[in-house]
Amino acid sequence: MPTEPVVIIGAGVAGLAAAAQMSRAGLPIVLVEARNRIGGRIFTQRDSSSGSTIELGAEFVHGRPTEIWQPLQHAGAAITEVDGQNWCVSKGKLSPCDFFSQVDSILDSMDDSAG
Repeated sequence: MPTEPVVIIGAGVAGLAAAAQMSRAGLPIVLVEARNRIGGRIFTQRDSSSGSTIELGAEFVHGRPTEIWQPLQHAGAAITEVDGQNWCVSKGKLSPCDFFSQVDSILDSMDDSAG
């Protein structure tokens, strides 16, 4: 077993997962993060005036991949499925996003007959 710690750069999801795995394996680790918080692109805030949740980073998790759900469940983290409107800022103004209809339009125009 190494006596020198493994240095992990970045406390985003990948860095935290690596740190957890190495720690469980008994390896000494040092986790280095440049920001004053952990989480990487995940940056959820709650608006105090409305109580609304605002995601300033990663917006959503697709499906239930074990790489994400297993550590959350192991940690006993509260997992909440949310539904609501998507809002975007364009030219300094807040308005409803039309992102998914644009994605649908692109996907509809793709030729999926090639195998």
